[in-house]
Amino acid sequence: MFLQSLSECCADLDRGSASLAYSTALERVRGAAEHTNTMMWVGAMADCPHDLTNLGQLLKHGKVDTRERKDSFRIERLWYPKPKKRSSKYLFLFQQSIILCRAEQREGGATSFSGPGGGGRPHLTFSCSLSVNQVRIRDVVEQDESMFEIHKLENIHVVSGDSGSGGRNEEDSVSKLRILCPSVEDKNSWVSTINLEIRQLQSLAKFLSSSKKSMSFR
Repeated sequence: MFLQSLSECCADLDRGSASLAYSTALERVRGAAEHTNTMMWVGAMADCPHDLTNLGQLLKHGKVDTRERKDSFRIERLWYPKPKKRSSKYLFLFQQSIILCRAEQREGGATSFSGPGGGGRPHLTFSCSLSVNQVRIRDVVEQDESMFEIHKLENIHVVSGDSGSGGRNEEDSVSKLRILCPSVEDKNSWVSTINLEIRQLQSLAKFLSSSKKSMSFR
């Protein structure tokens, strides 16, 4: 409120540059507060085997749903954003990991996150995850221009939540994640963000490998 008041006051005094500076500061403060609230919500996730502080920055998240098609060879899951529902799933992209969660929100908010900035957000339960450096993206899918796929590289284990059957559940069989976005622009945003992180991790791995080889020759 203080920054907003300063911005408005400067605008009234025809001090445009000062007004813009205060407006920019206000937006950054709001963004930091929103990100903090989001991380507190994600941090309350149940059954998560990861230390989220070690996964890097949270880059993107959104509501998704799942459908599956079974055949004699594989199980494919379709993930796509949906309108508001009482039961759904959320997809989170961290710098080092992609995490899928189950989300529950009942009447009266009995299962919703009630921490600071909760805003009635649903309670999250870990479902499965994939390391960003262990996937590849297919951004052209015949069925829909707004659809893309995340493919798990071969011989890579998927970390899944405990379903009461020895720590494994049906998510262990996932090999292809098909995501339908509300628009082509949204799909492009997901694809570019994930691919950027894949490239950065690959570059880091090459740099570390090169540095290790250089040290070994000394």
